Amino acid sequence: MELLTRAATHLAFLNVYLLSLSESAVDTPVSSVVVPPHSAHKLLRLVTPLAKVVTTKLSIAVISETVEAVGGIGLLENEEPLNLARLLRDAQVLSSWEGTTEVLVADLVASLKRPSPDGREERTYSLMGDFLRENLGEQSGGFQGDAGDVLERCKLAIWTEWEQLEELIEAGSREELIAAGRRILWRLSWVIVGAMLLIDARRDGDGAAVEAARRWVTERGLLEGKVDLAGGKESAWDAVLVFGADDRAERERDRNGHRL
Repeated sequence: MELLTRAATHLAFLNVYLLSLSESAVDTPVSSVVVPPHSAHKLLRLVTPLAKVVTTKLSIAVISETVEAVGGIGLLENEEPLNLARLLRDAQVLSSWEGTTEVLVADLVASLKRPSPDGREERTYSLMGDFLRENLGEQSGGFQGDAGDVLERCKLAIWTEWEQLEELIEAGSREELIAAGRRILWRLSWVIVGAMLLIDARRDGDGAAVEAARRWVTERGLLEGKVDLAGGKESAWDAVLVFGADDRAERERDRNGHRL
């Protein structure tokens, strides 16, 4: 649940950042996220329908799990702000208002392949490749040992997935892409969120951020149902991801490094 919440947050604020750049008359500000010159508006056009679908689906899933986590109390109409029943009920509208999933899939495909003035198709999706190349191009961000290796593996996996997805988009007609639109949307979302988590891990120097990137990339963001029975090590990182690192966890990490 924490990982999916992080994913939705990164995607939403990437959308906000691209919106701010597209409406700004000044040069791109200094940021951990590199946006190629003059591409913010078109990237915003790609990311907006994708972000709306993904944040909607993840919010419904996470709130539903939250209700289950607290048992029958989760279905009671409690006092605000912990009225989970209301949140669960209200979240359902997100997938319908301002564009259903199918409408937004069609909008995403229209953004990936747009007719150009000369009658040909404009390769708008290539801007996403430029964006990923700029942001995945760094090394491990100063991490050494296991953590550095993890981030390098994440970078390779994200770029490999993008190359395969780019080939699929390039070869398909708009009708074929719409037919496969949901799968394309989720694969592209996985790539973008993976890149954001990787940037976050490089910037913060935080073991929990590295662990979040590792889980999203190597375990496919828990979206494929993979179960990792790693014993106490996995449980310890679960606690750090959700509750933060206490002094004991910090001392253990300092002594042993980021052992994944």
